[in-house]
Amino acid sequence: MPTPKPPVAIGAAAVVSLVAFSVAALADSVLISTLAVVVGAGLVVWLVRSASAQSAGAGSLAVFGVPVLMLGIGTTVVAAVSDGVDTTTSWNAGSDETTAAVQVIDDPDGLLAKVLDRADTIAPHGSESILSITFRDQYTDLDVLDQRSGMSVGSSYRDGEWDDRQPQAEHTPVTFSRAELTGFDLAAVQTKAEAAVHTLGLDAMDSHPADGLRISRQFRQDRMLVADFTVAMSNHVEVDMSGRVADTLDAGSFDTMLASAKRAMAANGIDPARRNVGELQFKSLDETSSSISATTVQSSGGVAIDFDAGPKRSVVLVPGQFAEVEAAKTWMAVDEDTFALQSVTQSVLDGIRVDAMRRFNVAAYNKPRVGVRIGHAPGADDGEGATITIRIGPSSLDAAAVYSMTGEYLRDGTW
Repeated sequence: MPTPKPPVAIGAAAVVSLVAFSVAALADSVLISTLAVVVGAGLVVWLVRSASAQSAGAGSLAVFGVPVLMLGIGTTVVAAVSDGVDTTTSWNAGSDETTAAVQVIDDPDGLLAKVLDRADTIAPHGSESILSITFRDQYTDLDVLDQRSGMSVGSSYRDGEWDDRQPQAEHTPVTFSRAELTGFDLAAVQTKAEAAVHTLGLDAMDSHPADGLRISRQFRQDRMLVADFTVAMSNHVEVDMSGRVADTLDAGSFDTMLASAKRAMAANGIDPARRNVGELQFKSLDETSSSISATTVQSSGGVAIDFDAGPKRSVVLVPGQFAEVEAAKTWMAVDEDTFALQSVTQSVLDGIRVDAMRRFNVAAYNKPRVGVRIGHAPGADDGEGATITIRIGPSSLDAAAVYSMTGEYLRDGTW
């Protein structure tokens, strides 16, 4: 190969270094980036040595000038190109800067079909006994019950390739089949889940790599088959196989939780006008709010209703999830604390909150951070009957009070 003259060698070295730097910085593939660095560095070294062999001054200029040009101009080029590239990740596609979003799957229905076909590969008739399908940002997981052995067999899909796992013992063999997904439109479900997340108002800062989508039967009495979107690490939006989003999105707000509770009761054949509620507990979705006492929704937020009479023992409403309903027990009985939820109005609750905030001088930003317990107040004497206990803000504020069912202040609610 002819040796280039020093000016040509220096110019070529500068151009090669700029191109290699830009390709290495912008390439999506690690292999391409590595090749750009190796090939570019080799050419630059050869060109600089050629210039140095013919002229010491040219060699010095190349040694110091080429890196300066590469870092100065190269960085500018990379920044300019990057500004024009869509770097939105699947975590927040379609969302604004402050609201969390569901993970968006590219070609979701095509990927689901591929997963279902894989189920029949890792176990005979595997698509008839699926334990779960999980979609995350970087991979897809499939778990199937092998009906010959009762073992769980799994496979993961990443970067276009499947990787099978060793069989494991399965202690909860609750499965579903491909047939149950007939008509399930995952692309449409993603859109509905995204809208539900915006309704819940979850914070984008809480987005987490564990966020994703899992299709499986829930470990509840009804064993309902749902698409469960995990959002902001610990929140969930559930959609059934008909594309219906859980009707509990308003169960985590003080302003709407009462309507949500009455609607859930009616949907489960429980008359809100009947004297059948033993206790209702509410905690707002905001994580800084506190429940009045131990309850099934003290971590998640939502509404928990226990009944003293009627066809159900309890109804639990976690925002974004389908209601969890427990059947009635034979020992249930009405007593002096039992009340009809219809007798509690939103206007009474609103008035109680206003009074409690004034009484304890609570800052306005704590207004939505509420815990409520309707029924027998903690620490109250027997025979007092049902009352309404409210707490505003975190428990450290000690801003809690007990009120009558019609909204009159009775006493301090800390205990």
